[in-house]
Amino acid sequence: MGLTGGAASSDGAGRWTGETRGLALVLALAVLLHALIWIVLPVLLEGSIRLDVAEGAIGGQHWRIVYARHPPFTLWLTELARQAGPARYAVLYAIAQMLALGGLAGAVWLAHAIGGARAAVLAAAMGLLSPYLTISPLELNHNIGVMLFWGLTLATAWLAFTRGSWWAWVLFGCAVGGGMWAKYAILHLVAGLGIAFLIVPSWRRQLASAGPWLALLAGAVILVPQIWVLATADASPLGWAVRTAASGWMDRAAGALAFTGATLGAIAPMMLIAALATPRPRTLPGSVRRLLFAGPSDPPGVFLTWAAMGPFLVIVLADLGFGVDAKSHWLTPMALSFAAWWAIAAVRAGAEPAGRRLGWGIGALAAAFILGYGAIRLLSPLVQDRPGYPDFDGPAMADLARSYWEEVSDRPLEAIVTQGVQKGRQLGGSLAFDLGQPVNVFEDASPHLSPWTSADEVRCSGALVASTVPISPETLGPDLPIEAIRVVDRPLVRGASSERGKAWLGYIPPACN
Repeated sequence: MGLTGGAASSDGAGRWTGETRGLALVLALAVLLHALIWIVLPVLLEGSIRLDVAEGAIGGQHWRIVYARHPPFTLWLTELARQAGPARYAVLYAIAQMLALGGLAGAVWLAHAIGGARAAVLAAAMGLLSPYLTISPLELNHNIGVMLFWGLTLATAWLAFTRGSWWAWVLFGCAVGGGMWAKYAILHLVAGLGIAFLIVPSWRRQLASAGPWLALLAGAVILVPQIWVLATADASPLGWAVRTAASGWMDRAAGALAFTGATLGAIAPMMLIAALATPRPRTLPGSVRRLLFAGPSDPPGVFLTWAAMGPFLVIVLADLGFGVDAKSHWLTPMALSFAAWWAIAAVRAGAEPAGRRLGWGIGALAAAFILGYGAIRLLSPLVQDRPGYPDFDGPAMADLARSYWEEVSDRPLEAIVTQGVQKGRQLGGSLAFDLGQPVNVFEDASPHLSPWTSADEVRCSGALVASTVPISPETLGPDLPIEAIRVVDRPLVRGASSERGKAWLGYIPPACN
């Protein structure tokens, strides 16, 4: 029976048949088990929110249409999780898994539409056994937020290109427009799909129909609030999205090579699953080559290749041509395209999602991610000179800050001023997430980082200073004097304390003019 639970089959058009209902149940159970594991594990082992989540905890409570770095979708979701009280960590990880698995559903649907049930199973396995659906969603950030819309864009683009109906094009436009509320990187995928659309003559002829223009209109309508704010108030996210660094050709080439290496690492588990599923692995390289160089006579191959390789090429060319710093975490949504691509490559090589060899391989990969993550979380506070963000006990740190504030002030805590750049932002964000009350965070006393507050407001209300670097009474200048400075050990998970992780607390007394 293998992994499929029997003789699962589908017709050539990729429609589910009665024989595949059991397979669908197996896939659903696998997804539910995956979600349960990757919600429960971090609840037990993560001590605090991570850096990008801290950004959401700081800014999300202000419900802005535009923020300094990215669109607002995941910041709003972080605020929703914060409002869940004692269940906030479980809700945070559940939201991240829903986004990641929702995106995978789009990729699996695409694989099934092109290659049938076998491709769907393999795409699901390749996605689930990937760092981008296991470890990466622990940090609910913009890369995780865009995964849902990435999968929707894959599915709706295929519908629009192959069916040409107006409603499919409208859905495609809505998927892209929604993705722009999560991260502008959705345009990397659109660029690749646009090239595929132009390569296939029957698709390209749709430019003379209303469909593509309806898609453009639908996406624009969804973006109206954001476009209005960007045009009238603050265009800084656009600058952040296309920021470049002064660099020579050697640095740019090194960056492109590093990103290429990270991409190969991202697809390595998928390649392994494809090889294990193919009865004659020697046929797989030929299938990969044919899919990689698919031409107009193979529309599904063109679509898949440009959906996977298009975003990769956009990032590499942006690095080489303009000095855009290619980050490995940009691969997060791209993993969905790669899962569908490798699933079809494997099926075209004769792969079957069954067999003892594949079962053992999938079990080994699952164990590697689960046990590897557990070992890292349990051992890192003991072996690292400077424990990382997840090693600190966020709720316990919030209790320390709350007790300190009760000692120095008889007013409600309304504002926190952070110091320490990224580590200070993580500390301030974790306090905002764990204190159980709305609180303004003034990052490094910078109005650019904290457009929702000002030094005058901090001076009037008083504030808690939370720092990961030493502070003195004059650190913030004469207008914001710091009193009652205290250094504490940031508590580690499992109740330990560490000389390696200090926090400095201070008090800015209220002084309204």
